[in-house]
This record gives sequence, structure tokens and C-alpha cells, in this order.
Amino acid sequence: MTTDSGASDVYSARGQIEFSKIPSYGEAISITDRLGSTYTFEFTNGGGATGSNIEVDISSATSISDVVSALKTKIDANVRDSGRFVANGTKMDIIQSAAGDALTINAASCLSVLQSQANPDPTTGIATGIYTVQAVDAALKNTARIDFDSMPADTDTITIDGVVFEFTTDGVIDPTSDVAVNISGSDPATAVAALKVAIDSNVNEPNRFVASGRTLNIYPSASGADIEVDATGVTGASGSKTASGTTLSTLNLTGANAITNSFVFNGTSNESGYIVPAVRFNADGTPKYFNVDSVDIEWANGAEDMEPAVKNGQNVDLGIDLFFGNTSTADGLTHLSGNFAPNYITQDGAKFGNFAGVSIGSDGIVTALFDNGETRPVAQIPLATFVNPNGMEARTGNTWIETDNSGQPTVRTAGQGGAGTINSASLEASTVDLGTEFTNMITTQRAYSAAAKVITSADEMLDELVRIKR
Repeated sequence: MTTDSGASDVYSARGQIEFSKIPSYGEAISITDRLGSTYTFEFTNGGGATGSNIEVDISSATSISDVVSALKTKIDANVRDSGRFVANGTKMDIIQSAAGDALTINAASCLSVLQSQANPDPTTGIATGIYTVQAVDAALKNTARIDFDSMPADTDTITIDGVVFEFTTDGVIDPTSDVAVNISGSDPATAVAALKVAIDSNVNEPNRFVASGRTLNIYPSASGADIEVDATGVTGASGSKTASGTTLSTLNLTGANAITNSFVFNGTSNESGYIVPAVRFNADGTPKYFNVDSVDIEWANGAEDMEPAVKNGQNVDLGIDLFFGNTSTADGLTHLSGNFAPNYITQDGAKFGNFAGVSIGSDGIVTALFDNGETRPVAQIPLATFVNPNGMEARTGNTWIETDNSGQPTVRTAGQGGAGTINSASLEASTVDLGTEFTNMITTQRAYSAAAKVITSADEMLDELVRIKR
């Protein structure tokens, strides 16, 4: 996706891990995050994973959705910002968050996942099974995050807008003015969830803080005050802030590092909130700039990816271009009050169509029909001619086969080279003249009746002759 600066900037990104069947034991999927940490999830029967792989026990799974749920549980316990992974039946949807980093998925070792066929090598054509869910470009957003890479220690503290939250394993806090965050176990995701509950009750606009597995994402609102967060007192945590194209790695998001409500976009305009809008309008309702004008797709079924690529040494863009009009001109997308009517309407495509049937022309071309009115030729039926068609041998069912007398068949296009035409949805009419055949039948019946009468008369004469003799 591009901004009005002309640079290629990702505005949003999504991916999928889609299972076609329950994985075999030993199959694995790897996820690599921005810090270079790779998490390899191995599907097992409960007997343990190989080496440092993370075990996903699917021994009791009876459906693909059970597998997806088991994988989601392990992702939540190990991957930063795991809220981006959403279990959805047979699929694991990956919806990139504004604060999320790029994720590289390697499904090459899991053939039960459709994405194992993604991104074939341009030289060998062999699928690599590797694809990346890109991060939202730093120039477009204003976000921060705190990653809990391990469980906070007892008495660790994090300060948010002057409110001190203290992690405790026994419910005791010191000083008592702190807000207690009760934690237990070893899963840092549970600590983030407990912190979120405490934030909801003690901080203004708590919806700006989003718990995402082991990560606390922080999003300034369009109207709220600046946010200050000091997480230097949390054991095993890491933090970052991204605004105006710059990413700062720190746990001290206070003072000059505070998460401000506004940020500079493209070096010229101030934007509020956590991300620039997809379209910004002028006061007169015309577009000021667009932040979305193309869509890139990496297919997982072996089809050619729809994204910028190099072909035969040339840079080509196979993505889907979106045109919403020109900036500062009412020739496309506008933002006006009151009644309106479209200024320009053009169409060079059609809506999605379902297969509705086929038709066959006299030339033998088979045409697929769709319920959106579209038609597509998909095949052609050939006709065969013979030098001596009378030399063919008849078989049952009105079929014939070639013989030495008929010669070899010559395949031709219907209607050409002496071949006949094709009539679809037609039944061959009978070559019999019904009137003539009825006349012949009546004549034959009458002749039979007359012959039978002659025989009867002769029999009676012989019978009478016998009686006279007696």
C-alpha cells in the first residue's frame, strides 16, 4: 500500500494458517518476530517435542478446530502480541495490529497447512512455504507496547499516568497506595491480563490499553491526553514506541518519550490518534490524501502472487490498484453532507459469479455460464470424419467403430473440412415415414387375414368331403 509521499508503506496486513486436515505427529510451524526470535510449534501425541520446539499436544484432537485451538493456546503462552492470532474454525487468522511487528511464517514442515505451498522459488518452482505478514509502516502510526518476556517478580511495579501498579504473589503491596496486580504461575500472558483488569478500574480511557497475550499495546485516542508509562521496574520486560517514522526501544515512556495524542505525518501535517486515516478530506469534502491505493496478495495455492516482483529482469507490479479519484478534486471519493449523486461511473469487471451451467455451440465450443451474466469458453468438442464411413462397424446403442474398410478417423472442427455441425440439447428425429409404415402394416394385416380365411375355407371343404364319404 502507498501513501501520498509515493513510498511503499503498509497500511494493514493479514495472513492465514489454514489446515486441510489434522496434522501428522512431527509436523511443525515456525513463527519469527521482529526481534529474530523463532518459535517452532511441533504437533505431537503428548510424548514431547524435538529439541527446543514447543509441543502442541493433539493426541485428543478429533477435529481440525481442536488443532487450531491447541495451537492458539501455545501461541498465547509464547509469542509476543499473540492477540493478532485468532482461532477461526479450521483457520488461524493473523490480523496485524497497529503496534505489531512483522511476522514470518514458515509452514514448509507442515503439509497439512495450505500455506505450505506458498511462494514457490522463482528458479526451481518448488514451494518454500514461507510468507511474511508485514508490520504497519512506522510513518503511519503512533503506538507503544510493553512486552513481558517472563513473569514479573513479586513487588515489581509499572507506573501509568501517575498510578503505580504493583505485581504481587501474596496480595501484599507496599506502599498501600499502589494498585495490586495479583499474579501466579509462570505464564506472563496471565500477568498482562491481570494488569489490564487493574487498568480498567484505575486509568482514564482504559480502552487505549489492549492486552494481547504477553504484550500490552498502548494506543492514544483521538481526544485523550498524552500517556506516560514507566515500566523500568518490571523484570524481564521490553518496550518500544513508534511515531512519525521513528521507533524508540525503551521502557521509560515518560517526559519527552511520552505517548502523545498527536504526531507529525509525512513531515507536514499533524494527526491525532494511533494511525493516520485511510483517506483524509479537505474542508470542502474533496480528498486531501490517500493512504491506501493498492492491495498485494500472496497466494497459498501455487498461483502467481499479486505483488511487486522482478520478471525477466524487469520490475513489475502485479498488485490490485485502487483508484478513488484525484486529490483536491471531486472526481471520485468525496465527503459531503446532504444528497449526492455519483459524478463518474465506469466498470470493466463483474461481480463474483457462481457456475450455473454450460452451453454447446454448433462449432462444438463448450461455454461455461455464470449467474452474474458472464460466460467463458472452456472446451471444444471435435468431430471425426472417415474416408469410407459406410465401412464402419455398428455396435449397440447407436455407436460405431472404425475398421480397416472405414480407414483412420480425421479429427476436425465442427462445420469445417466436411465435418457436420453440432446441435446441443437435441434429439435425432426418426427417419421413418409414419404414414407409409401404418399403410404397410394395414396391408400386411389384411393380407394375413385373407390368407387365414382361405385356409379356413379349405379346411371346411375337406371336412365336408370326409363326411360325404362316410
